[in-house]
Order: sequence, then structure tokens, then C-alpha cells
Amino acid sequence: MSTTWADIQKLAADFQRVQLAERGNILSEKNCIEVVSKLIASNAIDAVFTKDGRTYITKKHLLTEVKNECIAHDGRISLTELSHALNIEFEHVEEAVFAITKSSTSFVLCAGEIITNEYVNKLCDELNSRLANVGQISVSELVRTWDLPGEIINGLVLKQIGEKINAVRDGDIICTMFYLDSQKNILRAILNSLTKVTLLSKIESYVCLPSSFFWSSLDDLISRKEVPGTFIGGRQLSSGFYVPNIHSLRVQSFVLRTLERDRILEVSTLKKLFVTDVDSYLKNIRKDSRNCSLIVLPSSIIAESLLTEIEQSVQTEVSDKLFCDVVHHVPPQISTTQDIASLLATLSKKHKEWITVQDSSVLYTRELLVHTLKSLGNFISEKAKEEAEARWNREKTAVTNDFSDKKLKKKKTGRAKNLKANDDDSPKHVDTLNDTVRISKDALFAELERIQNIPYELIDEVAERIITSIESAVQERVDSIIYGVEQENAQSQKRSHAQMKEKVRNLYENICLFEQGTSEFSASVAADLQQYLMRTFCTDMCRTLLLYLSGVSRPSAELSVKARDEMINTLESKECRDVMTDLYLATTSSEFNAFHECVSRLASPAVCSLNLKMPDRKRRVEIVSTYREELRKQLEESDDPAAGLLLAILFLLARNGIAVNASGKFVSHLLAKLETVMKNESSLLGELQSTQRLVVASIKKKDDKALKDELTAKLESLKTAIFGLDIDGNDA
Repeated sequence: MSTTWADIQKLAADFQRVQLAERGNILSEKNCIEVVSKLIASNAIDAVFTKDGRTYITKKHLLTEVKNECIAHDGRISLTELSHALNIEFEHVEEAVFAITKSSTSFVLCAGEIITNEYVNKLCDELNSRLANVGQISVSELVRTWDLPGEIINGLVLKQIGEKINAVRDGDIICTMFYLDSQKNILRAILNSLTKVTLLSKIESYVCLPSSFFWSSLDDLISRKEVPGTFIGGRQLSSGFYVPNIHSLRVQSFVLRTLERDRILEVSTLKKLFVTDVDSYLKNIRKDSRNCSLIVLPSSIIAESLLTEIEQSVQTEVSDKLFCDVVHHVPPQISTTQDIASLLATLSKKHKEWITVQDSSVLYTRELLVHTLKSLGNFISEKAKEEAEARWNREKTAVTNDFSDKKLKKKKTGRAKNLKANDDDSPKHVDTLNDTVRISKDALFAELERIQNIPYELIDEVAERIITSIESAVQERVDSIIYGVEQENAQSQKRSHAQMKEKVRNLYENICLFEQGTSEFSASVAADLQQYLMRTFCTDMCRTLLLYLSGVSRPSAELSVKARDEMINTLESKECRDVMTDLYLATTSSEFNAFHECVSRLASPAVCSLNLKMPDRKRRVEIVSTYREELRKQLEESDDPAAGLLLAILFLLARNGIAVNASGKFVSHLLAKLETVMKNESSLLGELQSTQRLVVASIKKKDDKALKDELTAKLESLKTAIFGLDIDGNDA
């Protein structure tokens, strides 16, 4: 329901008439308020009360009042002020303002204020006027000058930039195009006037432009090629620099002049002259340089002619010493580790025989390694001897442990299973030639330091490179030593085996001869002599055979029964073990048949193929002759009366064709036999008998010096008689 202002006036008139009527019919103020309130509540009228509730106004008229108040306040008033001025509740005022701004484009609501378009246009005109005077202004200054909230200025006024306001905006700054052009001209003038490298922030300080306007103006000048220079350091005012072309020309002139004069230039100098990309700069500068050949190192630039001089100087020292410290041949400007490393790499590419050392300024030639190896000849020989001795000691220890640890382990002797190749036996080694030699790096380092052929800085490098060659050389020398020793041992063992075979053959022939000699005596004496022969020659033959078959060259070692049995068990062939066991068993008897049978088995090709046979008659004569000469020699050298007497009797028996092996206890039996074969030699027999009596007496009287002297004289007399008789016999 729409209630007009005329209706309200009519209603007011009606109220007035009623009030002027009779007093009894007049409504009280309270009743009037109640009536109006009910009318508003029932939507009979569209009105609102004032804050005090004493008056009311229609909403339509409220809109008019709001507009009037805004215009009365120069086109701008806050809703709070409107509520206070109209004495209307804030929500009714706010509702009215919303209705006005919705229905009319002449009013806007911003920042809690209702503002007319005329007010905004006035501000735009004022801003244009100020910009025409000053060229630029900040938003913060406008807020301060106009005493307006930033929301109103940004939301209403500055939206008109480009339409009602002839300006451009960058952040907080507003300026005219004319101002921008003038500042751009100033910037152009500054850039053209500069002759040295200048920080961009310093240039920017002379130009009253915000950052974005500064860069856009600069980009525009660059695009139009109106900037006589370049920019480095990126688009940061605090780190960017402007490099005028005239500065670049001066730098180029300085660089060319320095390179031609000194032939070296430090990169740090270029950095100080604001040359950031050295490689690109040098590519450009080479086009204008008469000395185009430049070598770029990490910290310096050198001319190729200087590099050639350095190379020649280094080459001279390398030819003389086989090594060189490059630091001593370069200018002091080349001092960094990176420069030296780069220079060494360049030199080593040109000279393949030169070797560089990591993290060092020293280089050397491969010839130095060869020379060093030659100088270590004594070291190699000493190490080879030590290693060879150590291996032999380990082998000896292993062989000893085989016996001492009671391990009945059959050793590989290198002979065929039938033991026919006894002559080719070789020493046993535990992978001696397959061992790998290892040389201590510390020992090699110490030796290199001692011989002082190379500088200390190269010792570790050279040691690392030659240690494998040293180990190979030592290994070859060790192999050579061991091979030589093995060959010598093999030859020695062959000779030893040949000697042992000859000894076994001689022993057996003597045993056969002595066995035959026992037959010249009575049965009881013969049995005793045969038993003595078993204990001496036969046992010695058994021992020699066992040592020969086992491959152990210990002819002087005494074998206990236990050691003998262990050695027999080490024999590979079961036939050998059985025969040797039986042979030793045969020596415990005085019967020779079993002994000869065992010898025959040993001599067979199935066992050890020894040439053992009983001597024939001719051989027996030779053996007796040899035996007699040996007895003669022993008798000549003997100064012991008892031994001399025994030798004399044995010699005389042998001279008469009877060869026996006997000890001193058989002297009486031997002398009795001699009496039967030397019946015509009574004087000599008398000498022998008297000597025997003196020997017996001396044994009973050991402290009788006179008796000893007499016996000694008697022995010499006996020798003279025997040798005289022997000479006469030979002459006859």
C-alpha cells in the first residue's frame, strides 16, 4: 500500500479536528502513537518513527530527505551522520540509501558514505588540475590532502584514470604521460652522459619515476637503440649496472695492450672491469687482437707465446731430471691450484709421455718410472731373497710338522706309483711357485725416500704406479731363486740317491762276502758273527733303503723304532711297506735266507728295481781286495792298541782270502782262525798273541802308564811286522 504525503496531511488534519473537538472526545498523545503504530503494523501506512518516537515520516519522503541531506553536505555524507541529522534509526537510513543507489546512478555508496557523481567529478577535475601542475602525485598524498578514505579514492576517483583523469598509475604513483616523457628524456640524457659503470639504483635516484615506469622507460629506450651501453646484473636496481660503450672500449683497449705487453691477464682484473662473461668477451676481443691465440685458465688468461715459453722451460728440466715442478716456470700471476691443474692438463695433452699428479704441480715422464725400477734392483733382490727364505722356512716347518704331529699322511714325492723313477724325485713344496708376492707400500716408500732419486712429492705417486711392477719383478726373482735351488736340490738329490743306491749295493755285496767269511768258523762262532753282521751291516742297509724309498735325505739321522714304523707307513706302495717291514724283521734273526729273500723282493721291478744281487767270484775278489786296502789304511792311521789289534787280525785274514765283520770280542776266535791259515808265520802270530795279552792287561789296569807306553810301542812293532810281511808277499 502506497501512502502519499497528501494522505498523511489529510490524516493529520483529521487528528487536529478531533483534538479541537470536545475535550472528552480528544485522543491523548499516547493514544495517537498507538493508533499510528497499529496502522504501520497493519501496513495501512508506509512510515517510520523518529528516534524519539514522537514523530513519523513516510519511507518515500525519507528518500527525499536523504538525497537533500547528501546534496546539502556537498555531495558526500556518511550514513551515521544521516541517521543523526534526520533523527531516524540507522537501519532505516541504510535501507533508504540502498534504495537510492539502486534506483539512481547519481548516487553511490562507498566506505559507509553516500556520494553523488558530481562530487566524484569534482575530485577528478581537481586531480587533473594538480597533475597538470606537479606531473605526478601519490595516492597517499591524495588521501592526506583530501582527507578521504583510500577506499573512496581508489574505488571511485582513480577508476576514472584514462577516462576523466588524464594520467597513468603505477602502484601508489599517478603521473601524466607528459611527465613520463620528460623523465624518459632525462633518463636518456643521463645514460648518454655516463662514461663509467654505474649502479642502476644510482641512475634511478636521478629520475623521479617509480620502478615499473623506470624499467618500462628503459626498455623503450633500448628498443629504440637510444642507450649507448649495456646492462649487467639482471633487472635489480640494487645489483644491476649500466656499462657505457665508451667504458667497454677503454676496457678492450686496456686488455689488448696488457696482453700484448705482459702476455698474461688475471680474470679477477676483468671482473673488476665489469666483464662478467669472460669466454664470450674473449671471443669478441680475439677479432680485434693481433695476438689472437689466447689460453684461458680458470683465474688468468695467457698468450700462446707465453705458454710456448713455459712448455720449453718445462721440457728442458724434464729432459734433465725426468720430472719438473711447473710452479717454478710460470709467472707469479698463475698461482691458484685450478690454474696449475689446467696448465698441466694442457701440457700433458701435447706430451703424451708426461704424467701429472693429482693435486700437485709436479709432472714426470714414464722414463722416470723405468729409471726408478732400475735403481731398485738391490731392493728387489733383497726382497726376493727374504721371500724365498721365508717360503723355504714355511716348507721345512710343514715337513717337520708332518712328523712331529704324528700325522701318517702320505706325501706326494713325484715318483711313479711303481717307484721306478726314484732318481727324478724332487723336493716337496706347498704351492711355492704359485704364491703371490706382496710388497708393503710403506717399505717401498721408505726405500724410494732413501735412494733420493725423486722429489718427496712424487714418492707416493711413483710408489703407487710401480708397486705392481716391483711385485712382479720380486715374484720373477723369487721364482728364479726357487727354481735354481730346486734344480740344485734335484741334482743333489739325484747324486744322493745314486750314492745311496751305490751304498746299498756295496753294503749288500759286503754282507754277502762277510756271510761267506763266517763259514770259515765253527758253527757257534759263525752264528755269533752272523748275528753281529745283522746288527751292523744288515741294519745299516735296511735304514739306507728306507731313507731312499721315503725320499728323505737324512743319512746321518738315527731312526727309533717308532720313527722307523711311521716312515714305513708313509711309503706309497703297499709292496714296499710290506717288504721293508719283513726286511727289518729278518734282521732280528741270524738266518740270512729270509734277509736275501726280502732283498730279492725289493730289487724286483714291481718294488724299486734296484740292481741287488750276490757278487760273483770275480767281484768277490775285487771286494776282498778293496776291503783289505781299507783295513790297511785304517791300521796305518790307528793309534788305539785294541782297535789296532782287531784291524791287524782282520787285515791278515782278508789277505788270506777270509773277509769277516767282527768286533773286539771276537779277537780270540779270529786269532785262533788266523793261526790255522798262517802256520808258517809263527813270529807274527807271537807278536799278535803278545799284543793281545797286553791289551787285556791294559783294560784291567787303565791307569798303568808304563803298560800303555809298552802297548803303544808293541802296536807300532806289530804294524811294521805286518806291513813288512805284506810287502814281501807282494814282491813275491
